[in-house]
Amino acid sequence: MAAKAIEVVKDGQLEIIPKMHERTWFHWMTEIRDWCISRQLWWGHQVPAYFVSVSDPAVPPGKDDDPEYWVSGRTIEEAQEKAAKKFNVSLDKISLTQDPDVLDTWFSSALFPFSTLGWPKKTQDLDLFYPNSLLETGHDIIFFWVARMVFFGQKILGKLPFKQIYLHAMVRDAHGRKMSKSLGNVIDPMDVICGVTLTELNAQLDENSNLDPKEVAKAKAGQKQDYPNGIPECGTDALRFGLCAYTAQGRDINLDVLRINGYRNFCNKLWNATKFAMMNLGKDFKPYNSLKILQEKGTRSTSSVQAINIARSGKSLPSLSLLDNHLEKYSYIGGFSPCLEDVAILEKIGCIPVREYANVFRWYCHMASFSSSERNSFPRTSADIKLESISVCEVASLSLVDKWMLSQLSTAVKECNAAFEEFNFPRATTALYNLWWYQICDVYLECLKPTMYSNDEAAKELSRNVLYTALHTGLLLISPFMPFLSEELFQRLPQRTSDEPPSVCVTPYPEIDQFCYFTDCFKTTNFILMEISLIYGKRDALNCIKIHFQLLNKNKCTHNILQNLDANDVLLITLPRQVTQSKPYVAFLIDVPTPLSNESKFVYLKPTGLVDLSKCQERIQKKMSEANNRLQNLEADMAKPTYEKTPEEIRSKNNEKKLDLEAEITQSEDALKQLQALEINC
Repeated sequence: MAAKAIEVVKDGQLEIIPKMHERTWFHWMTEIRDWCISRQLWWGHQVPAYFVSVSDPAVPPGKDDDPEYWVSGRTIEEAQEKAAKKFNVSLDKISLTQDPDVLDTWFSSALFPFSTLGWPKKTQDLDLFYPNSLLETGHDIIFFWVARMVFFGQKILGKLPFKQIYLHAMVRDAHGRKMSKSLGNVIDPMDVICGVTLTELNAQLDENSNLDPKEVAKAKAGQKQDYPNGIPECGTDALRFGLCAYTAQGRDINLDVLRINGYRNFCNKLWNATKFAMMNLGKDFKPYNSLKILQEKGTRSTSSVQAINIARSGKSLPSLSLLDNHLEKYSYIGGFSPCLEDVAILEKIGCIPVREYANVFRWYCHMASFSSSERNSFPRTSADIKLESISVCEVASLSLVDKWMLSQLSTAVKECNAAFEEFNFPRATTALYNLWWYQICDVYLECLKPTMYSNDEAAKELSRNVLYTALHTGLLLISPFMPFLSEELFQRLPQRTSDEPPSVCVTPYPEIDQFCYFTDCFKTTNFILMEISLIYGKRDALNCIKIHFQLLNKNKCTHNILQNLDANDVLLITLPRQVTQSKPYVAFLIDVPTPLSNESKFVYLKPTGLVDLSKCQERIQKKMSEANNRLQNLEADMAKPTYEKTPEEIRSKNNEKKLDLEAEITQSEDALKQLQALEINC
């Protein structure tokens, strides 16, 4: 059985996640030992072994340590038949005494995957649900339970009980110690969920402990040190989210209740953000019935009169639904013959999905069949067609921040789906924390305020739909980690259509295919917003100081981006009092730029009167001097003749230290150059 267990892991039939536990698996399987399956416990499956007594003078009485006088059987009748046959006597001369021992708990547990489905009978449940797909358990019982389920499944039914094994980490206290009553560091999940005072924690030791009074006193001292104010009420969702975020630590989780309390604050943030958003949506708000409408709005269009005029002026597309209505009457934009206006709009459609618009899709496929030379030969239409189906109207478009928010949703959906496929739960929790806290709350809700307080009803309607999409998608994404909070808030959102699922629990999880358009088409928008939104990271600390931010036109790429950037978009994102265009200081912005962060490409800060540059220089010089000293000492040690005898592991670490110190010195030198440039220009 052990050999088969090794084989199925090696050939990929059974996947162990994380893979680092495969080594433990192979160690147990190769070092397999005999297994004593009997235990002297009060409960369990009684061992189906029977001591035989024969009332026949021809058969001498046996002793209970003689294996010849023991038989086994599924039932007592089966055991009697075996005993009668073994001693060649009739059934009435056999009396059996069942062994009082019970089977090892792990033996009984190994039967769990199929015994719960009706085995040994051939039931419908057994046919439908065996084998299963995934087992989730702790890595400490990988041999005691997991391996034995694999043993029995293959031996008895000839099939693996599951295809994947996810082994989670073990929970320890904040100091990495195993939870022990004698240390007073045992954390009851209910205490974290509901909260408990220090007095109540101490009372638990008095009531539920059989420790020596000295140990109780020691445990109470430990509780006072770790939880001087007790454990605050964190709630189920915060604990659940925190434990999933903690799995990044590997084999063990050092559970800090204060961090769980931080996730409780995160839950409050979600609640308040959704409540604020619902106020802006209004009681009578009805969301678009499909994300495809937002996709259509993703291409900026201005006040449009006719498709011909739009194409001639080089502006963006009209509404695809209006264009579809027009093409229902005409074969082409200008009537019944292709023209340059058709080519212009075809190019503007680009990768926008049009399959759902039957007339546009028909026209699109036909126009795409023409070669480049044929398209260039088309005349410009002289027909004065008013295009009644595309009458004068205001075609609203998504603002820069709306596009950015949709692109961030797309990224979060992609991250969460990838995380679940990889069983990388910290990746998902990080993406969700960033989405809700930094992107929805810190940036998007703040940027929406000018729009919501304006008189532009069309812009309000679009932004409300984007806001609704952000809330709806965000709650669906976080629901596996926070089922209670997400359900409560989900019920408060209006439904897109009447046939939508009634609960977050039965609503399909967001898929990347639904949001890929927002990723592909809003790359430039995302780039701009990621740059400018860095300002928000500085605003809290610099709120009371007058700051000058400059958008630097460094190269052709950023030149094109900034040229197409509307000043209103900058106002919406940065919320400054003024937006002006000016020629940048050459030395400040080109020779030694000072970006808001290492990732910044063209957003720069001019900190006039903001910091004491001389003190900054002193601090950097001191840091650089210390790094130089450490580097010199390390190089001196590495230059010694006896260094070759140093273990390879230590030499490898020293090489890494050397690279880190050299990088630190280089960074300090660059920082000094930047400060010197700032002194010149401030």
